[in-house]
Amino acid sequence: MVSNKGYCQNSWSQTYPTASLFGAELNDLSSLPGNGFIGVGSIATDTIGNHDILLIRCDQSGNLLWSKQFNGGSNEVGESIDPFPTGGFVFASSKSNTAQTSVEILITRIDSIGNILWTQNFTTNGNDVVKQLVVLGDGKIIVAGSTIFCQNAFTCGFAMLLDSNGVALWSRTFEKESSNYFLDVINTSDGGFLFSGSTFDIFTGQNGWAVKTDSMGILTWSNAFDAPSLDIFYKATENSNLQNYAFVGETTVDAVSTSDALLLVCDYTGAFILAGSAGGPENDRATEYILVHSAILFSPDKRK
Repeated sequence: MVSNKGYCQNSWSQTYPTASLFGAELNDLSSLPGNGFIGVGSIATDTIGNHDILLIRCDQSGNLLWSKQFNGGSNEVGESIDPFPTGGFVFASSKSNTAQTSVEILITRIDSIGNILWTQNFTTNGNDVVKQLVVLGDGKIIVAGSTIFCQNAFTCGFAMLLDSNGVALWSRTFEKESSNYFLDVINTSDGGFLFSGSTFDIFTGQNGWAVKTDSMGILTWSNAFDAPSLDIFYKATENSNLQNYAFVGETTVDAVSTSDALLLVCDYTGAFILAGSAGGPENDRATEYILVHSAILFSPDKRK
């Protein structure tokens, strides 16, 4: 089921002032059932592009409980956060110099009030970007992003599994075309992982991309869902009842690159089942989904 308009009534709206004169943003929110949410992002520290990691913890009414700012002596941006099974949280950040000539991945665990328990740095001596982190039920941590440390591509999808102390158990890179990246990862019902994002081919353009692996990151299948347009997958989900995977993102619909929100479904082997798009005269993209029984609901995120 697809809707091209979203209707809701605000129960509350909050703004959160920061100490920075240069702006701040949140890149990810993790809801805590019955107990509010936690967000991670960045706060600008100067006018030349340097940032610190920003964390905010709020109650269910959006009231600020606490906020933390972490300065690692470089340009750091918080990208993704997830609760840890025994308490506290784990978040992923990208750390770079101002010129963006070198980027590394930071994985940090904090307690329930934001005190750092441990931090691990990971780099492949290139430009390593993290976009999604998921904490599994046993405390292991799966990470998805991209790197330039590739065999045959300019950029490739990057995946890494850590133990509960942030020690790497394995890391993998995946390539499809000349430029590839992951934006999301989910833990699938078979114990493996499904990564999604985009891949670029000079003949067919930018396509939505999905990669399925087993629990050790060994490739099961990889598929680019191509069209003569720009296509990106931002989020994925699994419907175990129907034994399929669904992806939401965006697709271009005309010669001037106007985009619509995209929904695409494939089976457990990566074979295409169906796709649909929705949007208005402006640019739209879907970045979240709601699984309701056998339907996927998404609402376009309008962009000027």
